Amino acid sequence: MIKIINSNKALRNLVFIFIFVGAIGLLLSLLSIIMTMLNNETYNLNVCLTSSCMKYTYGLFEYSLKIINITITCLTSIATIGGIFVALLSYVSTSNSSALNNHISHFKIFNDYLVFEISKSDRLNVSAIDIFKLYNLIFSSSRSGNMDVSKQYKQVVESLNQEINNSNQYVQEAEPESFRYKNHQVRMISRFESFGIQLNFHPRNDFYEIEGQLLELISTINQAFCTDSMLPNIVHRKYI
Repeated sequence: MIKIINSNKALRNLVFIFIFVGAIGLLLSLLSIIMTMLNNETYNLNVCLTSSCMKYTYGLFEYSLKIINITITCLTSIATIGGIFVALLSYVSTSNSSALNNHISHFKIFNDYLVFEISKSDRLNVSAIDIFKLYNLIFSSSRSGNMDVSKQYKQVVESLNQEINNSNQYVQEAEPESFRYKNHQVRMISRFESFGIQLNFHPRNDFYEIEGQLLELISTINQAFCTDSMLPNIVHRKYI
């Protein structure tokens, strides 16, 4: 991952470059003026303020003065471009900080809501649910400020529905006594693991009761946090 330069550090670097270029330009200009004075022995000339004298003096120091003009132009460009760059870094830094704050706030709301909903169920335990994993599954881009439901979560919900449909179809096509609920438990335990939910083997009725409360919990989360994502509803169970 590319590390974004801190705006304060960039500003310090900009000031250093500004001072360095200014000092070099001023030094070159002063050296040029001194060398010109020594070569032409202008220090022996009398003071003269006539037009011709000023024209002659300007001609001697014209390129020395141009160094100052070029330096000023460079400093102006550095200040302009550097100012835009520092402002951009500051904006990015502020945006990242805002996105992180939104992520933390949104996760806290999600966590509190989930814990409250679990507390209303008599067969569910919050320790069996990895809330952080579930949140990251649903909102995989939350850290960047994007609260859209991820494609992966949609696929996990669809896979869960597919397992329910498979069991529903098997029950409809076979005798009720021949339905292998252990196989069903293996498949559903695997599907719930994708949500960050740990579900163990239980006697048939206990498992169906816990499974039902988990499905209701997922459905409630989808309705509360994923209303604009066009998620499919949890399929009705016909095998219980």
